[in-house]
Amino acid sequence: VPGLLLGGYPSWAQQSVGDVAPDWNIYGTAGSRAELYGSTGNGAASPFPDTGLFGAVDFTANFDRRLSDVETIDGDIGLLLNQSDYRSDDKGVILERFRLEWEKGDTRAPFRATAGDFFAFLSPRTVQRSVKGLQLEFQPTVGDGDALHSVLIFAGLNNATYRNIDQDA
Repeated sequence: VPGLLLGGYPSWAQQSVGDVAPDWNIYGTAGSRAELYGSTGNGAASPFPDTGLFGAVDFTANFDRRLSDVETIDGDIGLLLNQSDYRSDDKGVILERFRLEWEKGDTRAPFRATAGDFFAFLSPRTVQRSVKGLQLEFQPTVGDGDALHSVLIFAGLNNATYRNIDQDA
C-alpha cells in the first residue's frame, strides 16, 4: 500500500471575542490529517521514498470590520503545523497565507490597499499570478469627472510560504 489517509478532521468555530475586539467579526477553521506511507518490494522504485506516519494541522483565521458603509478592513491568515514530508518541504509552524485589506470609498480618490497574498491579474496575456506583496488600487477623478479611471500598482514575489522569502528574490 503506497499511502493511506488515516484521518482528516476539519472543524469550524466562531467565537465571540467580547470586550477584546467587539466590532470585529472573527472566525476560522482547523483541520488535521495523518498519513501512513509504506512500500513493499524494491523501495527505490516506490513513489514515496520516505515511509512511516506523517501528520499536519492547518489553521485558518478570517477577520473583518465595517467602519462605515464605504470603509472596511478585512483579512485572513493561514498557518500550517507540519510534520509531513509530503505536505511541505519545511517542518514546524509555517505561515502559508496572510492578507490584510483596507477599502475606503469616501475619499477624493477611493482606494483599496492590500498587503500579503493577492492574485495579481491584468489580462490573460500579461500578468496572472498569485503573489505575496503589496497592491494599491485607486480611482482618481480627472477633469470634470465624466470619465472613470482606475490605477493599479502592485509588487510582490511568487513564493509558496513566507519562510525564507528573501532567498528566492
